[in-house]
Amino acid sequence: MGLKVPKEKRMIIAVVDRYRLEGEMYVLPRSRPLDELNKPHQFIPLTNVTIYDLKDSSLIDTVPVLFVNKNYIKMIIPLEKGR
Repeated sequence: MGLKVPKEKRMIIAVVDRYRLEGEMYVLPRSRPLDELNKPHQFIPLTNVTIYDLKDSSLIDTVPVLFVNKNYIKMIIPLEKGR
C-alpha cells in the first residue's frame, strides 16, 4: 500500500491548445499550481473540469477527471488563495 500525501484543492483556469479548462487541481499544502508543473510528471490531473472553446467560450463538455499533458499548457490562473 502506498503512502497518502495530503493535498489541497485549488480552483484554476488553464489554457490548453484551443481550450479553456476550469477545474480543480490538487497541490501540496503551501504550494502553488505552478509548482505542480515543475515536477517531472508528464500529465497533470484535474477534477470537475468544464471545457470551453477558447475562441467563442462555447461549452464543449464537463468531465469528472481530465489528465492534461503539461507540455500543452500555455497558462494557469489560480482562482483562490496561493496566487
